[in-house]
Amino acid sequence: DAFELIKQYDSPDTILYLYPQYVLSTRRCKSVYHLEMTEIHHELLADILVNSKSKIVISGYDSALYSKLFSGWRMSEKDSWLHHGWHKQQKKTAKTEVLWMNF
Repeated sequence: DAFELIKQYDSPDTILYLYPQYVLSTRRCKSVYHLEMTEIHHELLADILVNSKSKIVISGYDSALYSKLFSGWRMSEKDSWLHHGWHKQQKKTAKTEVLWMNF
């Protein structure tokens, strides 16, 4: 379980990079994963992270939820391209990836 793993390595000497599922409201395709993270799952994860002694980097798309959960954390934004479509008509959409850091 990821939550237990984060707690197990919780230390000022630890750097954790997390790349959870994107918040559902930020995604164009809503049925990508076999098991979806709900907003409650993101909130549970954030609760562990904001109380962690570790240095944390978490990536995703900007959202009202993450703005609330990680307020006070440093943010870095990077423009990127989202590739969607698996076959002949592959499309690209501009998206902004965000890193939230507690250090």
